[in-house]
Amino acid sequence: MTNGPLRPLGEIAEAVFAGMAPPRGDPPAKGTDIPFITVRDIGEGQVGAAEPIGLLRVSDKTSVERYVVRPNDVLVAAKGSAPKVGWVGVGAAGAVASANLLVIRPGPLLLGPVLYAILKSGSFARLVAGISRGVTNQISITARDLADLPIPVPPLDVQHRAAALVAESEAACRHAVEAAALRRDLGLNIAVRYLLTPNDREQI
Repeated sequence: MTNGPLRPLGEIAEAVFAGMAPPRGDPPAKGTDIPFITVRDIGEGQVGAAEPIGLLRVSDKTSVERYVVRPNDVLVAAKGSAPKVGWVGVGAAGAVASANLLVIRPGPLLLGPVLYAILKSGSFARLVAGISRGVTNQISITARDLADLPIPVPPLDVQHRAAALVAESEAACRHAVEAAALRRDLGLNIAVRYLLTPNDREQI
């Protein structure tokens, strides 16, 4: 996507920050269970749309407000073997991002779904490889690295059309994955019925 001038992401984002490190030691006996987004939750499309987000118990004295994500925030894995990008939907809003994630809060000039699409592109992967501080074949980037990343800023009318397309395509992908999982489970159940006798099925 190049329909717009290139500007550093830090200039057009409301904020770019790292998530919260989980407290060390055993979970407190008394505290609050908070939705806690980790790299494992960054898959395809909106975070939390397909799989529930895990919980982390923290002390009631732990301050988490600065790490809470909002709808349309974009999440980038700070470390790993390949770039991973997620997009916060309504289902994940209010969760806390972990320290191995970088949170980008888009400003008024750039829509979240559009930024997500840009960062998912192959050109972003090449840019990340260029700024990575990690060892060979491992990505390691900071919030400052992302803030310095040049990002195209298309006109807002173009962005709104692109954002609608992104939302539609992500929903279609999610539904296709769900349908494939149902077909897989059905196939496995049918295979078991062929392989086992009625008496066998009663025993398991």
